[in-house]
Amino acid sequence: MALLQEVLANLCQKAGLAPSQVDLSLVTGTIEGFVVSNRASVRSSLEHLQRAFFLDIVESSGKIRFVPRGQLVAATIPINDLIPQGDGNSRELLTITRRQESELSQTLNVNYLSKGADYQQGTQLAQRQVNEAENASNVTVPIVMTADYARKVADVLLYTEWTERTSYRFALPVKYACLEPGDVLDIVTASATHRIRLQKTALSGQQLRCEGFAEDGSVYNQSNPGGDDTIPVQVVPNVGDTTLFLLDIPMLQDADDNAGFYLAVDRQESSSWRGATVYRSANTTDYGFLASSPVAAITGKVTTVLAAGRTTLWDYQNTVTVVLSCTGTLLSAPALDVLNGANAGLLGDEIIQWQTAELIAPKTYRLSKLLRGRRGTEADVGTHALNERFVVLSSSTVQRIPDGLDLIGAVRSYKSVSAGRDITSATAASFSNTAKGLKPLSPVHLKGNRNGAGDLTFTWKRRTRIGGGWRDNAEVPLGETSEAYEVEILNGTAVMRTVAAASPTMSYTAAQQTADFGSVQAVIAVRVYQLSATVGRGAPLEKTI
Repeated sequence: MALLQEVLANLCQKAGLAPSQVDLSLVTGTIEGFVVSNRASVRSSLEHLQRAFFLDIVESSGKIRFVPRGQLVAATIPINDLIPQGDGNSRELLTITRRQESELSQTLNVNYLSKGADYQQGTQLAQRQVNEAENASNVTVPIVMTADYARKVADVLLYTEWTERTSYRFALPVKYACLEPGDVLDIVTASATHRIRLQKTALSGQQLRCEGFAEDGSVYNQSNPGGDDTIPVQVVPNVGDTTLFLLDIPMLQDADDNAGFYLAVDRQESSSWRGATVYRSANTTDYGFLASSPVAAITGKVTTVLAAGRTTLWDYQNTVTVVLSCTGTLLSAPALDVLNGANAGLLGDEIIQWQTAELIAPKTYRLSKLLRGRRGTEADVGTHALNERFVVLSSSTVQRIPDGLDLIGAVRSYKSVSAGRDITSATAASFSNTAKGLKPLSPVHLKGNRNGAGDLTFTWKRRTRIGGGWRDNAEVPLGETSEAYEVEILNGTAVMRTVAAASPTMSYTAAQQTADFGSVQAVIAVRVYQLSATVGRGAPLEKTI
């Protein structure tokens, strides 16, 4: 809500008028709202306000003067003071013209912005019961009004149209030169008093030539109730924040062979959540679009610590309890379905699968009959803690974000913004993608054979990130540009020797053992990495032989 004076003054200022050039002293009242939805002249905006608040806008003494309708009579003029106009026998003191009823409106609709209808367009109708007039007029004003005030505008505009069907022309002597447009005067004849609101005045010689319309000041005080335009209050739903999960984990499928990472979002308990958009920034200020997700992932936290378990067979001993953050369910599945990829989830940094999901409390599940260390996460089997993250790894809710090699290791800021909310409402999260999906998996089956001279030969089996499914009579593909390894000989935490190998074998002679340790060693600690031409070392295999 604002003062009508302030709105009019602002528009005049936009037109280039100084405050000293505008007279708003007679203007009172407030305005609920005024909409300028496209480019428009100040004149057109003023015309809307003039129509809705019954104003005359006149030039007076070098100023633009705003005069509300319904003013008191400024002068009462006897008919004999009028100067005859015309030639010969047709000279008249007061020329009266009256429009035909058929030219006037029977009904008038005012279209406005309804305060009671949540600022949607409302319409109020005024109507006259007349025989000749059948016209319907529509007046649209981009102004916020109540239904009662809009009805008043409709009544006033229609009644004024009928009152102003009578127009006047006359001339006054120069002693009335103080009269100006907007003034109301009475001209008294022998048979009637004509109340006139001046529309035009022009000083010509010793005459003030005037034009005006019939005026009825009572019309501006009408107060008929408007038609009910209220609607139930519409409450803007609270869509809530979006929780963002940025997952730097091994590839979940062969098609994801790139330097990217995985992304998932979850919602809070809000039925109005309609998805989220994720943005990324290199400087924590300028955010650009990264991805959108219309579906929430099933996520949660654990309330028990999953103990370390074996990674080569089913883990029937250990269980873990998960509390889901929002809606969603965890399902049980037959063992064959699990072996074919069903029921996969990220628990902390370990990827697990479960056969049995038992609902033990609202949104709380006990997962059992587990497959552990999936997709090369064996090293994370013994790293679990309370309240660590849980994310169901479903292709419908977890998406791959391909990234360039130049962004590996780069720290970026991310924001997940719920649909319908502003980016400033989201909290930034810092994340660095190490492209774990490109790192070779750790080798397996490390063995050592010693000959009579004390020389050791180490052998191992490589694994592959890509195409690792079982194939009869065929080796799994290499999955890297070339086959390469690095082997470290350890003394506690110290690395005594690093050896490059182009195949899954390496010789560690007795002479090398003596050079590293002072003598041939009965027990050797070894660490083996397969190498990627893109990201270097993969996950290690460490064993004492």
